[in-house]
Amino acid sequence: MTTPLRIITVTQHAIEPITGGEAKVHVKVDDSIDAAYLSTLISTARHMAEQFTRKAFINRSMNLFLDCWPAGDPGWWDGMREGSIVASQAEYLTIPFGPLVSITHVKTYDDSDTPTVWPSAQYFADTATQPGRLVKRTGYSWPTFTRPANGIEINFVAGFGANASDVPPPIRQAILMTVAYLYEHRGDAVVEMPGISKQLLMPYK
Repeated sequence: MTTPLRIITVTQHAIEPITGGEAKVHVKVDDSIDAAYLSTLISTARHMAEQFTRKAFINRSMNLFLDCWPAGDPGWWDGMREGSIVASQAEYLTIPFGPLVSITHVKTYDDSDTPTVWPSAQYFADTATQPGRLVKRTGYSWPTFTRPANGIEINFVAGFGANASDVPPPIRQAILMTVAYLYEHRGDAVVEMPGISKQLLMPYK
């Protein structure tokens, strides 16, 4: 079966994959450009790239909320929107936003919104597989819950690393190219990510 899901950023990263100085050099503008505006372009370009790849670039903490556990359906997920998760004989649950670094906690809720923490000894984070997975250890079952909506909360960390240098160069280049494109097309009603940026990001999608 499929299950609605929701992902919320808990702790945002403090830096961007590229600096304002790098963006200014790439865009080829003088020092008169507004730093706050350029910062907005960087953030927007990074967000567009993350949505395209379904990945976090700089490590950040996120909450995944589910209405039910997987039941062996091979369906796939639909990114940040409502979609489905994949499971194999209900032994694991795919984390639909990566790269998965770790799982901080898994909580279930009852009808009075009281949380119960699932002991970490009963599961592990599979960070070697892409996308990453929450895997039940042998002999254990998914914990029970009674809240009909968002009864399951999985807190996890996703990203390539804590530093900009941890982000693969093609991703950083794609962001720079998108920043330049956004700057050149500022004021346009609709602006999409340029094709060259998508090509650079495709191996990470």
